[in-house]
Amino acid sequence: MKGIQALAFVRWKQSRFREALPLFHEMEQHLGKSAALCENIAHTYNSLGDFEKAEDYLRQALKFIEQEAGMNKGNRGGVLLGLGIVRDRLGKQKEALPVCLKAYEFYKERANGAPASLQAKAGISCAKIYAKLGDQKKAESYIREAVEMYEITCGETSPLTASAYHELGKVLWAQRRREDAQKWEYVNEGGANMVLRYVGSEPCFRGHVLRLRKGESTNNQDGYMACGSVVEISADMAARIQVDETLRSARPDDRLGSRGLDAGGAVLAALCPDLTFCPSGGTFEIKPKLGVADCGVRECGVEAVPRFTLLQCIDFPKKKSSLSKYNPIEFFSAILCNDKKRLQREIVHLTQASADPRQNNFRCLSGDMTAVTDAALDDLCEVLLRARPLLSKLRALDLLAAGLEVEDLVAEVYEAAGAPAHLAAADFQEALTEVGGLLTRLEGTKADSEGMRLVHEAYKDLRPELILALFLLGRTFHDASIIVNVRRCQTEESHVGLGYFQADEAEELWGRVSVIDTDIKPAHRIPDYARTLRKYCQHERVQPFLSCLRAGGTLQEGLDSVRTFGERVCPDGGTPKV
Repeated sequence: MKGIQALAFVRWKQSRFREALPLFHEMEQHLGKSAALCENIAHTYNSLGDFEKAEDYLRQALKFIEQEAGMNKGNRGGVLLGLGIVRDRLGKQKEALPVCLKAYEFYKERANGAPASLQAKAGISCAKIYAKLGDQKKAESYIREAVEMYEITCGETSPLTASAYHELGKVLWAQRRREDAQKWEYVNEGGANMVLRYVGSEPCFRGHVLRLRKGESTNNQDGYMACGSVVEISADMAARIQVDETLRSARPDDRLGSRGLDAGGAVLAALCPDLTFCPSGGTFEIKPKLGVADCGVRECGVEAVPRFTLLQCIDFPKKKSSLSKYNPIEFFSAILCNDKKRLQREIVHLTQASADPRQNNFRCLSGDMTAVTDAALDDLCEVLLRARPLLSKLRALDLLAAGLEVEDLVAEVYEAAGAPAHLAAADFQEALTEVGGLLTRLEGTKADSEGMRLVHEAYKDLRPELILALFLLGRTFHDASIIVNVRRCQTEESHVGLGYFQADEAEELWGRVSVIDTDIKPAHRIPDYARTLRKYCQHERVQPFLSCLRAGGTLQEGLDSVRTFGERVCPDGGTPKV
């Protein structure tokens, strides 16, 4: 029975909830119900989205605790909070609120007047329910208390503190604090959205932008996704944005005559972090590309050739007038191995390549690249090295779509599944649930070959839709970008709730790294994606490069051979540079 228990917890930790559940039920059958076992089963059902069964088992767990330990002992607070959250997810806010309030009082009594993160956590849950029930004042009071407690117990730059500030922003917006909440300036706009930046003094809005939908159907939330909180702009505010002279003067002339906000009703907007918010600092965008050595000996005769370099060869000279020496494999490896010198070398390669406007893998969003100092690039390296856990996760996600064997397998699966043009959102959710443990194992691998082997083996045990979903997820992160904010300052005040971390305490260096451009690739492109590596390796413009490497040449010598080949076949007789 101990073996079953251990396996159940391992499967649960791996996020393989469907495998953990029957093991917990087997324990229930042999050992009978208990508070701890009922709570574990409830959390498993909750993770699987079966909230009604989760509610049932949490009620049983609560009954056991109150019988065995008493009203204010054991894990009664945790079970109460779990029960309240599940009822909230079931849409039973009026039943959920008193339960969450009991959990809050439980932790408040246990804290005995001292700041407590668990009390803050319960308070946030109460606040969310109050907000749904329309009592924004009550919600605000609980969130403000939670913010203060998180700042003391977890730190001002903790994700918990940031999340609490985010909730405070939503509640203040719902209360329409126009004396401060409407202090926004125009940033930019496209055909579908207008972006405004907050310039007021409310901490929960500072460092945020408002992304407003344009057009008549802006009150329709279907299919609208954003990395922030969806908020409603009143018809009154939408009308004032349209006619405000300061905002109108900032808009391009060609946009003034285009469709604007729908002033006939409420407008949906997304309250998002402003990733360029970095007072007295610098903001950089890096497209790291695939940092996995999946083009190895069998495919092209040499070790560790980046796909990025192969594509550089293919695009030269028609699409790009230069050849970048940047190596994504070295970039990821340097960060994961905490090797600053190697990382600095790759940043230099990125900087040199950025002189070509067609090379878009590195740019400064806070000024001209030519004005970026060596000291600023050194600070950038320090921040990237402190972001090692994030880069490790990105590499693990990259591995989901890396290697010739995985591409060949996915091509077969796609045809066998009937060549689906679309995958449901539920497929992606289930896929991540099924392989949560796989991603953890991939983060722990040192050799890329080992990671690709793990992915290939895992795919053999999954149904086709899940394999395709995971492959598309991996392809998404091949093309993702990271926004890196770097600044030096003496106080934490301007960082509160914005996700900054201290990269170097002695140097008062702060940073923030955010991942963007993570829209899922379309399923109908799978046949192309599944031929990428083979197509790259067989392309005529790649052959001079690979031949040079096979003969013992360096990567630079290989790029020189491509330049020579490109100049010979270039129809306009141009002379691109490396």
